[in-house]
Formats: sequence, C-alpha cells, structure tokens
Amino acid sequence: MWDASPDAAGYRIYQGTTSRSYSSIVDAGNVTQLSPSNLTFGVTYYFTATAYDTNGVESDFSDEVSLIAGDTDTNPPVINLTSPEDLSSFQAPATIQLSASVTPNGHQITSVVFYNAQVALGEVANEPYSMIWSNVSQGTYGLSASVKYDGGLVVSSPYSRINVTSGPPPPPGVTLQLSMTANGEPVITGAGRVSYSYNIQTTTDFHSWTTLGTVTADNTGTFTYVDSAGTNFLARFYRAIDLNH
Repeated sequence: MWDASPDAAGYRIYQGTTSRSYSSIVDAGNVTQLSPSNLTFGVTYYFTATAYDTNGVESDFSDEVSLIAGDTDTNPPVINLTSPEDLSSFQAPATIQLSASVTPNGHQITSVVFYNAQVALGEVANEPYSMIWSNVSQGTYGLSASVKYDGGLVVSSPYSRINVTSGPPPPPGVTLQLSMTANGEPVITGAGRVSYSYNIQTTTDFHSWTTLGTVTADNTGTFTYVDSAGTNFLARFYRAIDLNH
C-alpha cells in the first residue's frame, strides 16, 4: 500500500532481491495497493513505487521497503489433535492412536509430526494424519501435533494431557441422591453409565455393609432403588457398587 499522488494516472511497482536493483516491474494501474505473488519462502524482496501521469511521464522511485517471504502469515493452517482426547486414561503397556485434523487455509501441507512434550513420536506425510504409539509405560504425558507447510513454516495444536496407569482405568463415577416417599421410605437415585449394573448397599456404622439389591441404569444412565425396610432405622447410609469392573 502506498500514498496516492493527486496528479497520478497510475503507478508502477518495482521488485527485486537486491536493494535498488529491480528485476521485475508491475503496472498497478490507478490503485494504491498490490499484493506480491510467486515469492520464494525465506528470500528477502525489495520494493519501490513510481507514479506516472497521463502523458506517461514517470516520477522518481519512492522510498524502498523490504520483506522476507513467509515472514508473516495472517491465516496459517489450523491443526487439532483429535485422538486421544484431553484427560484420557489408558492402562500400561498402552497402545494409543494419535490422530490430527488439518485445515490448510490455502497453504501447501508437507506433513504432520506428533509429539510427546518436545520429543517427536513420528511424522505422517499424507492424510489421514494418524499413527500408533505402542508400548507406552505408566506416566502422565502431554501430546500435541505440528503441521509443516509452505516449505518450512510450522504451526502446532493445543496439548492433550493423558494418563497411563499401571492397572485398569478407574471406573466411571456414580452420583447418588437420597429422597423419601410419602410413607418415609428412602429412595436412592443414581447417575452412572447406560446399561451398567450396580449393587445397592447400606450400613449404619460404615463398617458392615449389606447388599439390598441390584439395579441397572436405563438409557439415560440413571437408576432408582426404594429401600422399603429403611423406615425401621433412625439413620441409614447407602452406596452403589459397580458390577461391570
């Protein structure tokens, strides 16, 4: 972009890779901005402009400006790690699928590199951008993916934090709520996993637990148990035991 001259019929843009030595000229017409094209990544280019009138008389060169091709990128590709999800849990030795999605935004994609922290786990040149990370030991890891594009530029995804345990992943939690029927019978309402079965147990001292019955969560993950004998106790406490692990 350059300042307009009130007497100009048009402008010419001079371009080269050496200061004050220009190898190409573009007639921009009567506009005040022009986007250079076909630039080589990492090369420094120099530009200057002249104005000409209706008789073709051309002005002196303007002040020179320069840029490094690829030095600024206002619309880079977008990359996201789609697998594993953040806060996922695995059992050691784990086999973990790493996958990434890339939105090129008009850029030339070279490859995707998967990382554990700063350590490269592997590089994939073509879609689908996916690989298997095998025999992963117990620990906590920060995974990400980076996309290489336009001959050398790089942009990275957010991190996904995962945990690899020495045993099976912890079972999904169960939330219990207690209410009463009109007759004073305790009603245990639980939120767990769809189609999972749970033992409903009770105690009065937190030492000795008694199983009252088994319930299965419905298609919303909820279940209900009515303790008809609960009216015989001043205080009774309840828990649900997951039978699926």
